Amino acid sequence: MIYDTLPLKAGSPGQQEHLPGFQGTISYLPGMPKEDGCDTTFIESEGFVLVEMQPDDRIVIDFPYEYVLLYVFSGHCRLETARKEYRIHHKDGCFASYPELRGIRTEHGPCTLSLFFLNGKLTEDLYHIYRENSFVFKSYLFPDFEQRQYLILKDYYIEGTQHIFEFSCHMNHLLVKLIQNMTPQKHLDEDGRSQLMMRVITYMEENLQEDLTIEQTATYFNLSESHFRRIFTEKIQMPPKEYITELRIKRARHLLQTTDRPLAEICGDCGFHNSNHFIQAFKKATGITPKQYRISHRLGPIQGGHS
Repeated sequence: MIYDTLPLKAGSPGQQEHLPGFQGTISYLPGMPKEDGCDTTFIESEGFVLVEMQPDDRIVIDFPYEYVLLYVFSGHCRLETARKEYRIHHKDGCFASYPELRGIRTEHGPCTLSLFFLNGKLTEDLYHIYRENSFVFKSYLFPDFEQRQYLILKDYYIEGTQHIFEFSCHMNHLLVKLIQNMTPQKHLDEDGRSQLMMRVITYMEENLQEDLTIEQTATYFNLSESHFRRIFTEKIQMPPKEYITELRIKRARHLLQTTDRPLAEICGDCGFHNSNHFIQAFKKATGITPKQYRISHRLGPIQGGHS
């Protein structure tokens, strides 16, 4: 991780009681000192924290800071808000306010994330514009976010070179770029739609085991559900729900051919709600049951077998 080159300090920034709900291994850069006569309209940094969380770790959000810019370097986590939970994937993030964000917990293994604590009137203004679009930002919308944030820390934050005005200008540029990239994609040309569908299909393939809904997928790509359905059907020549089922059947066929895993395990890995649903969908698509398919289509030696 490029952030390892920063002079991060072990522990929590400021007084420990300011961050009482942290679990995990923590390193940080302290907040920038206030300069005499500094205009409070600037974006002010109250500290940068890097957290390595283990399975079942949880962060309770109880900070004295107004806003937090969160980014996930590895793993997955769930953000708890007053209204709902958001699943944050590897390389995704969010720009949140306190007390909107209530907690962060790991999901399916360890997770490494950063928290940039921000204050200031300009931060508030940008936050309200950001929230007009979404809560979570996706990696495909801002692929160089990690590098840009790192350069801000490296060039304007390291002790001895801390300049609030320069930091504010570059953080402002980062947040404005984030907002611009999150603007709903209502007017895509032919190439843009094709590239979007390639990302959608990759996302579907990588998340088949989840309860993948059309609403969730459309939200991930910052599109309305109706607009997403229209673009998808136009480019793929098939409604998205039918395409997801087709991907699940395709994965099930591969696993039945090449492994000896139990049907219930394959059912869950392919995202079917239960065995009955799996058998019915599979038979509708292939004309035979999964068990019959395995017997008649097995390919060579079994991989990952169960005794």
